[in-house]
Amino acid sequence: LRQYKNAATRAAEEEASRKEAEEDEARRERARILVRQKEMERKEQEETRKRETQALEAARVAEEKEIRRREEEERAARIRAEEAAAIIAEEREENRMRLLELEELRKAEEAEARGIAAKMAAEKREEQERMRRLEAEEALAKAAAE
Repeated sequence: LRQYKNAATRAAEEEASRKEAEEDEARRERARILVRQKEMERKEQEETRKRETQALEAARVAEEKEIRRREEEERAARIRAEEAAAIIAEEREENRMRLLELEELRKAEEAEARGIAAKMAAEKREEQERMRRLEAEEALAKAAAE
C-alpha cells in the first residue's frame, strides 16, 4: 500500500510538475509572442516615423524649390522690366533728339522762307522804284517834248 501510495504521490507530483512545466512553457510562449508583437509594433512605429520624416523632408525640399523658382521668376521679371525701361528711356531720348532736329529744320526753313520773302520784297521794291523812275523819265520826256 505504501508503494502504491508513493507511486501515486510520485505520479501526482510528476503530473503536477509536468502541468507546471507546460504552463511555464505556455507562459514563456505567450511572453515570446508579446515580445515579438511589441517588437513588430516598435518597428512599424519606427517605419512610420521614417516615412513621416521623409515626407516632411520631401515637402520641405519641394517648398524650397518652389521658393527658388518664384525668386528666379521675380528676378527675371525685374530684369525684363529694367530692360524694357531702358529701351523706353532710349527711345524717348531718340524721339527727343529727333524733335530737336525737326525743330532746327523748321527754324531753318522758316529763316530761309523769311530770307526768300525778304529778297522777293526787295526785288519788288526795286522793280517798283524802277517803274517810278521810268514813269518819271517818261513824264519828263513828255513834258520836254511838249
